[in-house]
Amino acid sequence: MKFKKKSLVAIFFCASILFGSTYVSANEAIDSQYDIEQGGTQTFYEIDEQGDLVVTEVSEDISNARMSDRSYTVKKSKLLKWEVSFKVAVKNNKITSVNSSQFKAITGSFSSTSCFKNSSTKATATGKYKLVGFTSNVNVIATISNKKLTI
Repeated sequence: MKFKKKSLVAIFFCASILFGSTYVSANEAIDSQYDIEQGGTQTFYEIDEQGDLVVTEVSEDISNARMSDRSYTVKKSKLLKWEVSFKVAVKNNKITSVNSSQFKAITGSFSSTSCFKNSSTKATATGKYKLVGFTSNVNVIATISNKKLTI
């Protein structure tokens, strides 16, 4: 099992170097930080406490370059289990709205899902994920500070 985990980590580490993504180990206390000034699509990989691959992708939605409002799609997924996505509108380093949430269970199911703006700097998508009789809470939290959208 350790060999498979190390092989998986090695593959995604190499992919991150080649494709400009960031790999984060579950042992590190580093959040996925999307750089608003860089823009585009930025992808982050990590291995969680259970040894599952978690992928976080933030992409800038196409908009009029003259507008100060920007919209970003936040997507977080656990390999072969689930995917959660939502849109965050940002103006002047503040979250103005959150919408278009989607909760997709690849295996298992979701219930009690919601997506909301907690404050001008925080948005949350939350749901209960059930797989083979076990239920866990899934929370995807986006915060903004210093032109960084942290997931």
